[in-house]
Amino acid sequence: MTGLIGLALDGGRLAVTAAALALAVLVAAVALAVHDPTHRTASRRSDARLGALADRIGDADGLVVKSLLDLSRSRGGLWKPVVSAGILLAVVAGLLALVETIVAVRPAPGAFFGAVLALSAFTTYNWLTSVDALATYEILPVALPAVFRAKRRAFAIVGIPAALAAYAVALLAYPTTLADAALGVLWLVAASAYFFGVTVYLAGFDPNEFLFDPARFGAFGAAVALVVVPALLGSFLPAAGMVPGWAPLAAVGGALAVGAAGVLLAVRAGPRWAERARAA
Repeated sequence: MTGLIGLALDGGRLAVTAAALALAVLVAAVALAVHDPTHRTASRRSDARLGALADRIGDADGLVVKSLLDLSRSRGGLWKPVVSAGILLAVVAGLLALVETIVAVRPAPGAFFGAVLALSAFTTYNWLTSVDALATYEILPVALPAVFRAKRRAFAIVGIPAALAAYAVALLAYPTTLADAALGVLWLVAASAYFFGVTVYLAGFDPNEFLFDPARFGAFGAAVALVVVPALLGSFLPAAGMVPGWAPLAAVGGALAVGAAGVLLAVRAGPRWAERARAA
């Protein structure tokens, strides 16, 4: 009888793993199907819409709209951040299934997905700068810190909503409590701001270039681990029944501190790289 129960439990775990992997493949397939790499010349109508957006968000110098226009005219357009978040979601879903199979414990989905999906901030910032360069602005009457500020606003417009959409799909596949879902949203937004701040502070306008710089990439990896590792470990506490009374308040406070650190780094990045450009 004990053997039959063990076989049934193993079969159940395998079924859960297979379902999670199937979900990951499905999400990746949908993301790739939606992604259209064909370049299309922007129409006057789209330019008019972006002009209206500039008026609504108070983009007097047009730098935010320029970033969005560059992104929309590049291959894949505005869908690229969504596709990146979708692929990351598929990877994380597969990782969750693997972890659950190994340790037989499911982490809290909100905290787990919220912390990891925030890593899409790096790829979104890469898309926002892929067809841009600081040298482009040096001949214009524009302060370089204002350019970085515009990238920050453009990221808030396209990056965070894309990550939140992927997070919503994750919660549909892995239902959780309202408290955990809310905590996951907080960590997603805060960690997105943090990863964006770290990226722009370390990489400037060349997020791909610094991947080949051992020192800066090492600093980036350490900064990511500093936030992701504690968040992932903390996501296992509810299932293990090890949640002290102060843990929820600590989780909220930690998320706010992480977000504040990211905003500070992003704000300091503009003057830092402007000074480097003047010294070059």
